[in-house]
Amino acid sequence: MNREPIEFERHYDAGHAHRAAGRLDLARRSFVKALSIDPNSARAALGLGQTCYDLGNSDEALHYLDRAVRAEPGNAEALCYCGRALADAGHMDLALQFLQRAIETAPDEFEFKAAAIDVLQGIEFVAENAFYEGFLLDCFDDASVAHDALTNVATSLLWMKPVIKEALAADLLSSSQLSRLANEPLLMQLLSKTIGRSWAFEQFFIKLRSSLAGQRDPEHLPLLAAVAEQAFNTGYVQYQSTTEAELERELVQRGAASLTPAELMLLASFRALADVPGAADIVGWQDLPSPADRVIQRTLREPLRERQIAEQIESLTPI
Repeated sequence: MNREPIEFERHYDAGHAHRAAGRLDLARRSFVKALSIDPNSARAALGLGQTCYDLGNSDEALHYLDRAVRAEPGNAEALCYCGRALADAGHMDLALQFLQRAIETAPDEFEFKAAAIDVLQGIEFVAENAFYEGFLLDCFDDASVAHDALTNVATSLLWMKPVIKEALAADLLSSSQLSRLANEPLLMQLLSKTIGRSWAFEQFFIKLRSSLAGQRDPEHLPLLAAVAEQAFNTGYVQYQSTTEAELERELVQRGAASLTPAELMLLASFRALADVPGAADIVGWQDLPSPADRVIQRTLREPLRERQIAEQIESLTPI
């Protein structure tokens, strides 16, 4: 009777058990024994590569992970770990290629998505990349992903796009430029769901808001709403010109209930609607365009509800 398959499974199972329990040195020995019995086993090579990676030895991990990928080119887990190990070794271009293959092989596996997000933290793109732009858009649509972790890499991808480069170079943005920017979904998600941290992004935002304020065009409502959300996300810290301050006073004096949706979005780009006198009158407005309704929900309805709840909370001791 050939006992090699039985011995292989025994050492392979022991390797997994040791690794799961954090006994990495023992796991490494067990996987080495399993691989010595079956040198062509993709799963034994993968287990050994993963264990070496856990031990912090990226070079040794890559040796065995490469064996696993060669044995099973469609093994998404091996591809993902190759990407992670390559990134740790500083080979970012190759890392992105392997992570892309892992995601394409198993697009519904969150583990591979999370690994790519982790590696992308250290990436600054120097050219457009259609796959990772689509990947970031998928991540922005995923409520389980921390969107703030996508900010820097999404910004670096945006800066490579011709429409953004053109906007960065302009003093003020024309109506056609604003329309083209509104058709950049990565920009719209970045404005809506993150906090732009770089000086360059802040300057871009200031130019964008100033250009929108100067035109007051209802055609730009989706972009106005995204700008209002970015201002809300950052706590309205951006520079405001004298002209914009006068516009804000004018809109406040007219009263929220008398403003068009576009004007409301402009006002919301200067301050939270919950802080506008009389804004409570528009809480129940129906049939608003969805971008405007989203801003009203975030900057008016939710803050007002939070204030109501705060007033109902009893203090157990003096503050």
